[in-house]
Amino acid sequence: MNSYGTTPPPKPGGSSTLYIIVFFLCVISAMAGYFYFKQTTTATASQKELEALKARSDAQLKELQTKTEQDIKNAASELEKASILEKANIDAAKLKFETQAKAQQEALAAKEAAGAASIQAQQEALKRAQAKIDSDMAAATQAVREATALKSAATQVKADADIKQRQADEAMQNAQNTNDANLRAIAQEKSRIAAEAAAKVADADRRANEALNAARAEAQRVIDLNNRLQAVTANNAQLQTQASQSAQAAQTAQAQAAQATQSAQAAQAQAAQNAQAAQAAQAQAAQNAQAAQAAQAALTAATTLPDGYAEVVSGFDFPGNDVFHLHGGTNPVANQTNCLQQCRTNAECDMVAFNNTKQLCWGKSVITSGVANSDRINYYRNRPSVFLYFPSHVCPIMLHADRSAWTKEQITVQNIPLGWTWERFRVVRLGNGEFAFHSAIHNRFLRMNPNGYLESSDQINWNALPNNWSWERFKIKTKDGRTYIEGINNLVITANGASNRVYGTPLMLTNGTTVSDRQWIKIIDAP
Repeated sequence: MNSYGTTPPPKPGGSSTLYIIVFFLCVISAMAGYFYFKQTTTATASQKELEALKARSDAQLKELQTKTEQDIKNAASELEKASILEKANIDAAKLKFETQAKAQQEALAAKEAAGAASIQAQQEALKRAQAKIDSDMAAATQAVREATALKSAATQVKADADIKQRQADEAMQNAQNTNDANLRAIAQEKSRIAAEAAAKVADADRRANEALNAARAEAQRVIDLNNRLQAVTANNAQLQTQASQSAQAAQTAQAQAAQATQSAQAAQAQAAQNAQAAQAAQAQAAQNAQAAQAAQAALTAATTLPDGYAEVVSGFDFPGNDVFHLHGGTNPVANQTNCLQQCRTNAECDMVAFNNTKQLCWGKSVITSGVANSDRINYYRNRPSVFLYFPSHVCPIMLHADRSAWTKEQITVQNIPLGWTWERFRVVRLGNGEFAFHSAIHNRFLRMNPNGYLESSDQINWNALPNNWSWERFKIKTKDGRTYIEGINNLVITANGASNRVYGTPLMLTNGTTVSDRQWIKIIDAP
């Protein structure tokens, strides 16, 4: 499954696609639910909106699932099923993107609203706290000033009391020295006044110290409150920054959701195009299948091998070596039946070449190197028994039981007895212009060893020649109307008169153009 939630086209089998659809829709529903329910918020109204959003999404996914299953049941082919599945995946992905975007917007909006309310409440509380702190600070400052003044006054009173005490002490000392009762009474009064003043000074000093300490404590409390207020103010600024960032994130998420929606819409449009292309391809495939069936029927009719023929090859011509040529003016006229029968009854005919309309044909005694020709259809004969016959020496090649190859005594082809089996060979077509000659009686191939002597191979069936056996491979060639057979090392099968060993020699030409009588050989059907 890729990032859009799509799955590959289904393999043949209708029921499997339904399981794929159900599984896919369940996954999409779970993903959407997980996404928007993991968003945390304390707003009850926002939570209800998210729950309603989930319900709508589940209903839409269920509807999509039902419709897709029904469409797949009604689909006429696996290709159409794959197209329906692709469109369903894209619709589900689009719904997922839209649901996620809406859920994220709802959660961010709720979070932003809650944050804004909290910040506003904090700001109002901060204003009230600041006003209270300012008032307390002013009061604390005034109390410190008053305590300081009181302390100063107490200090002055103490100084006055000290003066009075010294005066009382001096008066008492004078009274004692003079033993004057009046002075003594005056001195005692002064001592009493000084004692009262000292008591007042001590009380004033105590109250001044208490007021100063209380003023200092209040001032410290106010300072602490102010510090906390500053910290709260800094935190409020941070919350405002976070709220701004959240708003930016919400805008970014909304933009991404819009892009995702556009992507889903583009994918849906592409899926529609793909569906149209798939339908067109399906129609074209049906037409191609019909054309292929018609072509196969025509090819079968055209290439059905007639009796006695082993292979049909088109597109090549083999000029020369004609043993007959039929056309509309000959008797018989050229057609497939007459041309093939003409080759069957000609002992030297190895192949019939037709033009495409089968109104011209040529019987060939030898298949040489072909040239491309789109107007040729060639029927190769199945030749299970032939003589390799030297016309000049009037004798065939014989493969002896001792595995050597000889020419037989002179005898015409028509007079070769049916019981002569050592002289009969099957023509085996090897491709690439190569042939082999197999003796059925010995179950061996005729071969030319590197010394040039013809002999037989090890025993092996005619259709089992190994690819790496090269001595058994020959090429049939013509020059000036005469056929010769070339083996390994370009040596040509050569006769040395009747009843003699057969061996290979380089090509010998008479007058520079004609193949020597000793190498001229015909391949003739054996009865």
